[in-house]
Amino acid sequence: MLVSCFWGSGEGTGSHSGDAETVVSTPSDQAGDLDQDWTRLPAEAASSREARDPAAILAVLAATPAELGRLFDAAPNDALTQPSQDGGAAVVEIVAHLRDWEAVVGDWIDRMLGDDAPPELSVPDDSLWAIEHDYASEDPRQALAGFRDRRAALLDRLGDPDAEGWARTGILEGDGERTVQQVLDVLCDRDAAHLQRTREALS
Repeated sequence: MLVSCFWGSGEGTGSHSGDAETVVSTPSDQAGDLDQDWTRLPAEAASSREARDPAAILAVLAATPAELGRLFDAAPNDALTQPSQDGGAAVVEIVAHLRDWEAVVGDWIDRMLGDDAPPELSVPDDSLWAIEHDYASEDPRQALAGFRDRRAALLDRLGDPDAEGWARTGILEGDGERTVQQVLDVLCDRDAAHLQRTREALS
C-alpha cells in the first residue's frame, strides 16, 4: 500500500548520534518554521513510498524518545535553549512542539479506536504555539520528559500491532478518511524530521 505524507512536509530525514547554566532564550525568529500543514502537502513536495507495517511503526515511535535522550545527554544545557546557528528553532522549542502535537495525535488515536463511527478529527493551528505556549522559557529536559510520557501512553494505547484497530479510520480535517496505520506512519516521518532539526540545532 502506498501512502502520501498527507499531514504536510516533514523537512529532512534522519537515521535512527560539566553541566552549564541553563540559558533561557527568547523565541527564535524562525520558531514558526516548526508549524507544518498537517492536512495538505504541496504537489511539488509530495512523495509516495511503501507504507510501514504496524510493527515497523511501533519500532520507530519507540525509538524517537530514546534518540532524543541520547542527543540531550551529549549536549550542555545552554545548547538546548539557544537558537540554531542558522537562526532556526532551539532544541527546547522543537521538543516542546513534539510534546504538544503528541497530545493531539493521542486524542485522534483514542477516538479512532474508541468511537463506533469514524470520528471527525480537527487539526489545530500551531503557527503561534511557540509564542503562546512560551516554549523558549521551558526547561528542555522537562519538555523531553513530557514528550516521553505522552509517547509511552500512545504506545500503550496501540498495543498489539496485529490488532484490527490499525485499520480503524477517522476523518482528518481537510484531508479525508485515514486509518490509524496511515496516521501513525506519517507521525514516524515527522519524528524523523524533528530529529534531524534537533541534530542540526546541536551541530
